[in-house]
Amino acid sequence: MIAYIVGNLIGFIENGIIVENNGLGYLIKLPPYLYEKNKNKKGDIVELYISHQFIAETQQLFGFESISDLESFQKLLKIHGVGVKLALQIISSFKTNPTLILDLKNDRINSLKSIPGVGEKTARRIFEELKGCFPEFSEIKFDDKAKLAVDALVTLGVTFQRAKEVVIDTLKEIQDLSSVKSEDIITIAIQKIR
Repeated sequence: MIAYIVGNLIGFIENGIIVENNGLGYLIKLPPYLYEKNKNKKGDIVELYISHQFIAETQQLFGFESISDLESFQKLLKIHGVGVKLALQIISSFKTNPTLILDLKNDRINSLKSIPGVGEKTARRIFEELKGCFPEFSEIKFDDKAKLAVDALVTLGVTFQRAKEVVIDTLKEIQDLSSVKSEDIITIAIQKIR
């Protein structure tokens, strides 16, 4: 089984790329966000973690930029009603809309239904399967104020990862989280970034 590949990106197909490694071309399907990210990188070296699937008497390769994305994909495939196409869409939705992770961590499954192809039952199954998969939020529970603060920092040009870290640090310092306003969190977080 193929689990990892580094090679030259030599071509594109719908929702996938062809990666050359040691004279062989590997057709690898990607989540939509990752396909878009690599769209203009023909000739570049790519590095992908691979899920090697056997589907309807064929073999297919699915590529991800991190092991955690690969693991999430594999967990999604175990959920009744989630196939490879929907799993790729879900991974892409989490990557392009990081607040979905916050919603998942805070028991809000309605936002999962905003993903094309996900209804009530599938959203509930996804929630149950993935709710513990995001350890980066395990230290502190995000409420709407914290989520708003992260969104505000991202709007100001801070990366999502950095915004999340700063907001977590800020929340740890605040004594009474129940009385704090999102504006206060944003103000303190901006001071930390400078």
